[in-house]
Amino acid sequence: MQRQWIYLFKNKSFTLLFLSQAAASAGTWISYIAIPLALYQMTKDPVSIGILMLCRLLPPFILGPWIGWQIRKKSPEGIMILAALVHGIVFLGYLWANSVSIYYLLAVVIAVARAFSIPAKMSLIPKILPKENFSYANSAMAGADQVTMFMGPAIGGVLVSLFGSGTTITLCALLYMVSLLILLLLKVEKHSTSEKQIVSDPSGISFSAILAVWREIFSKKWLALLIVGDSFSAIAFGALNVIIPIAAQTAFSESPGAYGYFMSALGAGILLGTFSGPLLQNKIYSIPLYACSLLLGAFALFYFGSSNILWGSLVAILLVGCGNGVQDNTLITFLQKEEGQYADTAALFSTYQSFVSLCVMLAVVLASTLMKYLPPQQVLLWLSAIPLVIGITFLGVYFSERWGIRPRPQPVPH
Repeated sequence: MQRQWIYLFKNKSFTLLFLSQAAASAGTWISYIAIPLALYQMTKDPVSIGILMLCRLLPPFILGPWIGWQIRKKSPEGIMILAALVHGIVFLGYLWANSVSIYYLLAVVIAVARAFSIPAKMSLIPKILPKENFSYANSAMAGADQVTMFMGPAIGGVLVSLFGSGTTITLCALLYMVSLLILLLLKVEKHSTSEKQIVSDPSGISFSAILAVWREIFSKKWLALLIVGDSFSAIAFGALNVIIPIAAQTAFSESPGAYGYFMSALGAGILLGTFSGPLLQNKIYSIPLYACSLLLGAFALFYFGSSNILWGSLVAILLVGCGNGVQDNTLITFLQKEEGQYADTAALFSTYQSFVSLCVMLAVVLASTLMKYLPPQQVLLWLSAIPLVIGITFLGVYFSERWGIRPRPQPVPH
């Protein structure tokens, strides 16, 4: 196991990719806590938080089917460089954001850049590393994000209190520029290319090409089940984007730092789950591991929804993060390792991203609407049933296959 980690960081291309990810994630999470809270304080309306989240999610949904082909046409590293530049420049716009519409506009532009950068990053890993390192590489990349998710909100709060929001936002923009400079040093030396090219002409894209990706996905049972199941489970977990800041302002209003505590607990949990993922995948096959991580998240969501004690809710959010970390690492590695030979990796990830974004948008609309009539935690109680049902279904299908359980054949009438 130790050799796997050493090998990763002996690979210069991966090391540069990792450092770039760390700088960009620091820029994102140092500022992340301030934007929804500032908007909610401006509007006092949970729907505004939902609209902000929709602005972040709509571009990946709309652009998803086309992103994979653009990445292959332009090169993943080129797309990431452009996305980092856009992040750094546009992020400074928050210095002059004095209306709700400006918040929404900036969120859309940054979301477009992010919609390209994530599948570009995921498609780079199979090009620079062998298959046996995929789970460790995904863990390291996600770990860079989760460490900053754990520490960033606290650091951002300290920086805002000491130097003000303007200086803090400027620092975040500079971190994106650091990410860009690191990416400029990245030279991709392809390790292997076993991907099937779904589209023969990468210079263009057609509706039939998009359908070809979906046919490829649904021709493989577990690939289809994982993508569809993960997307629908995002309805429950994605609702946390709206529910946590509102719950922090209402159910835990006696604790002024509750939102920061929740975000740090979520980040710590995802970090723990992310680094546990490769170790667990060495012991447990991907499908039951993924299903168990869904069940852990479902039970933790239910507990968070039924708890009115801060420390108990923090433990629940920590466990939600653990489940999500294992879930993401397992799914991404499965897509790269098991299915990369069947489809273009960038096209597969961008299509998956589009489907997930659709379900998270549904989650945001659903949660924002329900919170007009129900307390935020009661909304979570209902939503926790979604990953519970999906996890149980996955385990049932997997073990019925493994144990050779088949439906009893119906007698043929004579």
